[in-house]
Amino acid sequence: RLEKFRPVINTRTGASGKADSHSTPSSTTTYKTEASITIPVVVHIVLPNPYLVTDADVQVQLDRLNLDYSGLNPDSTNEPAAFLAARGHSQIQFCLAKRTPSGTLTSGIERRASLAGSNLSLPTDPIKSAAAGGLDGWDPTQYLNLWVGDDVSGSGILGYASFPGDGSGNDDGVFLNYVSFATNSCYVDPSYNKGRTATHEVGHYFGLYHIWGDDDGCAGDDFRQLPGVIGLPAGLFNPDGLGNTAADIGDTPNQGSESSSCLFGIVTDACATASPGKMYQNYMDYTFDACYSLFTRKQVERMEWVLNNARGSLKTSLGCQPPAGAIALDAAPFESVNPGGYEIVGCATRVYGNILLCPGTITPKVRIVNNGLTPLTSVKVGYRLDNGAAVSQTATVSLQLGSSTVISLPSLNLPEGVHQIKFFTSNPNGSTDQVPSNDTLSRTITVNGSVSGSLVETFQGATFPPAGWSVFNPDGSITWQRNSLGNRNPGSAYINTFNYTANDAQDALITPRVSYSDADSVKLTFDVAAATFSDPRTPGITLDTLEIQVTKDCGNTFQTVYKKWGESLRTLPTPTEDEYFPSGTAQWRKDTVDLTAYAAQSPIQLLFIVTNNFENNIFIDNVNLTVRQVPARLKEEGLLILPNPFRTSFAVWHYQQPVTLRYLNVYNAAGQLVWTKGYNRNAEKYITIDLSSQAPGVYFVQLDYLDENLNVRQKLIKY
Repeated sequence: RLEKFRPVINTRTGASGKADSHSTPSSTTTYKTEASITIPVVVHIVLPNPYLVTDADVQVQLDRLNLDYSGLNPDSTNEPAAFLAARGHSQIQFCLAKRTPSGTLTSGIERRASLAGSNLSLPTDPIKSAAAGGLDGWDPTQYLNLWVGDDVSGSGILGYASFPGDGSGNDDGVFLNYVSFATNSCYVDPSYNKGRTATHEVGHYFGLYHIWGDDDGCAGDDFRQLPGVIGLPAGLFNPDGLGNTAADIGDTPNQGSESSSCLFGIVTDACATASPGKMYQNYMDYTFDACYSLFTRKQVERMEWVLNNARGSLKTSLGCQPPAGAIALDAAPFESVNPGGYEIVGCATRVYGNILLCPGTITPKVRIVNNGLTPLTSVKVGYRLDNGAAVSQTATVSLQLGSSTVISLPSLNLPEGVHQIKFFTSNPNGSTDQVPSNDTLSRTITVNGSVSGSLVETFQGATFPPAGWSVFNPDGSITWQRNSLGNRNPGSAYINTFNYTANDAQDALITPRVSYSDADSVKLTFDVAAATFSDPRTPGITLDTLEIQVTKDCGNTFQTVYKKWGESLRTLPTPTEDEYFPSGTAQWRKDTVDLTAYAAQSPIQLLFIVTNNFENNIFIDNVNLTVRQVPARLKEEGLLILPNPFRTSFAVWHYQQPVTLRYLNVYNAAGQLVWTKGYNRNAEKYITIDLSSQAPGVYFVQLDYLDENLNVRQKLIKY
């Protein structure tokens, strides 16, 4: 079980290596609570899908804490008789909070959909900060804060806790990796599937050290003093002791180091050399959950002393009591699931977008919540589409305070355009809802438009996204928007990755459906401007990526046709630590994507997708999807050079990809070379030659192929 303390705890040591002792506390100091004390707990769940951890999972975890701290857990058969005699039974119990710090009713559970997780390498752990994507703690003098989420530091931490006096304001509390929270087999590691990481970490929260004393030797004392706490004598302790000696208050064997996995029978080490050996069953060891089973009496005494003396305000907290005059009946639509949300189906997360790429049918779904003290057994739930007729049904439910469930409603057909779905609830338990102000919830859904023949977009219009386009922004954060800068014309689409801290987040700018017929070639061109913050040559660096995907079946399948990052994407040749905005046409590049493979697969849609890695801004402009219908003469002859005569430019048009073309040269009547380009299996089917700077007259086009028998020389007239 890996963990860290914030901040790192340092203890003063004497010559013996033991913690310095202090005088015995005064006679007014109590070591044990006189009656059962129930601690209000608030559980902050921060995950991409925070409903992965259900209300029932939270209650299972609270039940486990209560069982383990009472010492009434039945799985104690793996303890030797000597340890059974030392088994402790605390009077510390836990409840989910029923009121917020401001005195309103609560379920004691709050959730946030976020990529933020725990990262102890940062000055402030993001999961504990709303500003960093997590959730702020509640008043730590009145609540035990539990944060549940992912460890994003890569260090494998299952949990960590603040020792008494070591938390910094609302940072005080316990972090639990969701893979060790409760017992849900959908996400919990089987080695830690009894919820006992919480038992272990809350032990730290109440002043317990690891059972081996954290020294990997026999000198460590797991009952040594704690760091000082404001308002108490310097060095918090329980009470005077000398370490693991006969005179010590501790009643745990002197263990050399942590245990791991699941041990059986009597296990000795260099410190616990004789029976009963190591107390690997102790919750403050690193044993797997199935082989934990006890706190000792003196550990219980220490925790209760800490509760009385360092966390005493928890004893008088009103957090477990509903506020006076709390609402009895209050049902509400809490969250749109479809469109724009997610739900757990089995062990999988099903995500519903707020965009339909094509007109079609959806099944509206809404998460409803019980905000009242009275258990909710039935509620009327429905929706209106674009202020149309109400569609509703009465749902049978079983919801306690704060609990929620997803209700599926009758399906509806959505045409092209932007629509509003307004969900509503009423008649909880067949009675009047006492808080009608929260009985409606609106959500917008966009159905992409369509165009015929070709697509041209310069982003000069003030409306963004342009008509028929849409933006997919799954995290609700920074995404595609219009910028006034453009290439040759004002306006472009850009994404502000310079200020976008959510690494690996993806945002898509989606075109209308483009329909065409009898197409022989399809080509996409667009202008791009981009920069990097980091040097792309830095080993292991992860950079922003621009990707283009094509769907030909309204989003059922996608194929990547373009993907660039780093040096291949950027148009500014060197990294810049300044936020990038292109200055002048020289910082734009025209990129071309051959989509002829989709010539017979109309309609198609394009998705411009940025994968963010907190680098620098990316711009696109002048998006052109061009469909060419090949002349019958080109199909017959395989090559056309046209127009002839021409005024400023002409084109060389191959029917098949000219992979063997080596050179294309243009000579004037005097035999002088006026235009040339070499190719290495990379020539396009349609090549434009601009001779606007040349004088009118006779010119000759020479095409050289690997097979000389295919070479072409043709006369043209410029007028």
